[in-house]
Amino acid sequence: MERQRLLYKAQNEVLITEEREEKFRKSMKGLKKAHSLVSPHSAASDIRADVAFFEAVFGAINSIENSGNPDEMEDLDSVMKELVAEGVGIEDLVEVTGFDKWEKEKPVLSDEFLSDVEEVEFENLQVKMLRQLLENEITTRKQTNLAKYESFEEVLEETINEYNEGFLSTQQVIDELRGYAERIQETDDRQDELGLSYEEYAFYSAISSNTDTEIDDETLKTIARELKQNLKASVELDWTNREKIRAEINTEVKAVLRSNGLSLYKHENLVDPIVSQAEAFYSGAAA
Repeated sequence: MERQRLLYKAQNEVLITEEREEKFRKSMKGLKKAHSLVSPHSAASDIRADVAFFEAVFGAINSIENSGNPDEMEDLDSVMKELVAEGVGIEDLVEVTGFDKWEKEKPVLSDEFLSDVEEVEFENLQVKMLRQLLENEITTRKQTNLAKYESFEEVLEETINEYNEGFLSTQQVIDELRGYAERIQETDDRQDELGLSYEEYAFYSAISSNTDTEIDDETLKTIARELKQNLKASVELDWTNREKIRAEINTEVKAVLRSNGLSLYKHENLVDPIVSQAEAFYSGAAA
């Protein structure tokens, strides 16, 4: 456990600021190059354990940021072999690197991965892990609900910028990121509560996120279901003429809005988000 804690502490020091992390990355490139050049010299072997440790820190940070990336995994495996050569037992490797499943698969916003974050005592490392969890989840979900997750993406970026500029403390940004994680998890509950499919909920969100007008839930659900039903046929269209298909979808969206009492004079701004969501759903399926 002491090795694991030392590695976590080193990562935490590197991750104090993005500038510090970038400086560490550049320094590591120089260190690895310099060490490879002098490795035949006996003095190089004296610092081999130190170099291996810094490479382990570097690899552990990358394992969070590039989870499941085969190239990064190969680099980390090389570092681990170096640590074994320095006397770290095989049974200690998972303990030393930490977050075994973060290295083997793409982390998702689940209780299992969140519990990993909770167990880390170093705040800067928690920020890095929470941010990566959120970015992975938003990237995965965005195509299925552009309006909802693009807004999450914007808020996340603003929060990280405030943190980097010193307007939020480390604990404050951790609390903010945990709050975003809870809100993302709550969207699944909201979809179930409304009784909508993921496609219907995406159209529901495209409307509710882009209007200042009060529209009751029943009307929103009716519109969302009609949009899915009417636009689903777009899957079978020839998307090579994308502008033509977008124009046809645009016309259909306006017809659905009008038939449900939403005048285009007041709700013209809803058309583009709905068309974009339809394109995200159906153009890929037709390709």
